[in-house]
Amino acid sequence: MVLEIINSPNHLTIAALRNNAGAGGAILPLACDRVVIRDGVVLNPHYDNMGLYGSEYWTYLLPKKVGSELAFDLASECQPMLAVEAFNQGLADTLFAESWEEFHHQLFELVERVSDESEYQDALTIKRRERASDELEKPLSEYRQQELEKMHSTFYHPHSRYHRERRAFVYKGKVPEHLLEKEKILS
Repeated sequence: MVLEIINSPNHLTIAALRNNAGAGGAILPLACDRVVIRDGVVLNPHYDNMGLYGSEYWTYLLPKKVGSELAFDLASECQPMLAVEAFNQGLADTLFAESWEEFHHQLFELVERVSDESEYQDALTIKRRERASDELEKPLSEYRQQELEKMHSTFYHPHSRYHRERRAFVYKGKVPEHLLEKEKILS
């Protein structure tokens, strides 16, 4: 789905974040041409808390949106981010009111403005040019391959941190003794 959104040269897309989102749910909107966020929303644009790497083209989308340095910090520090922080750091393009009614009103107004024919065609031209340039620099298929290689080792390496974190989560932070013993034997 993320790939289809990224590769939509004939449409402008707007992601409207009106509720909290984490991991892929915080990354998916970055595939859109514009990200709108409701004040009060909390984002967790990272995967590492569970020992995961992520595979939603985040290594392309996050640095493109906020720059390489901030993308690395967000991915490694694993801290929640308020909507206003997301807006100030470039993760969201527009910050709307916290009120549901006002948020929807502002969103509909934005959609009307964006769909204005003259601006719409100009925005599509810019979008196509940027996507072509990005693809020449590094194809999306390379991002996908690298992310999937990391995820493969995460899921299929018996001693990956993900398996410990998953067990701890399922057992409410307490890994059963027999699993700890089994892990010691395997390592």
